[in-house]
Amino acid sequence: MYGSVNCNVRGKGKIEIKKDGSVNGDLTTAQIIIEDGAYFKGSIEIEQGAEREADGTCIGCAGGRRGAEEY
Repeated sequence: MYGSVNCNVRGKGKIEIKKDGSVNGDLTTAQIIIEDGAYFKGSIEIEQGAEREADGTCIGCAGGRRGAEEY
């Protein structure tokens, strides 16, 4: 993810928050990468057996994706 995301995000496979990224919300994914310099406030739930490809879906925010890039 690049930019700012203010919602809960569910990723199939992997969510990656880049060094300039900012996430305020809960994450659900099979794998998480948070680069040095990235901002994250929320909780992380690791799902076993999730698919390998992320969809970057925001949950509970209007307009779907907000600053999220697909991986």
